[in-house]
Amino acid sequence: MNIDPLLTKKEVLQLTKMSDTTLWRLRRNGDFPNPVKTSTNSIRWHQSSIHKYLENLKQQNQ
Repeated sequence: MNIDPLLTKKEVLQLTKMSDTTLWRLRRNGDFPNPVKTSTNSIRWHQSSIHKYLENLKQQNQ
């Protein structure tokens, strides 16, 4: 069984090299993977969903 690590917003921003505003806009438009709510004030993203998103972007830009 593979465990899919959960990434913080800071880690997602570092991986994607995007700004907080861009991340917010993409999420609002439904163009970015949905986060997982881990508590009342905390969200995380599955690492696999971020990697899939980046791969899809890479393929679109080729």
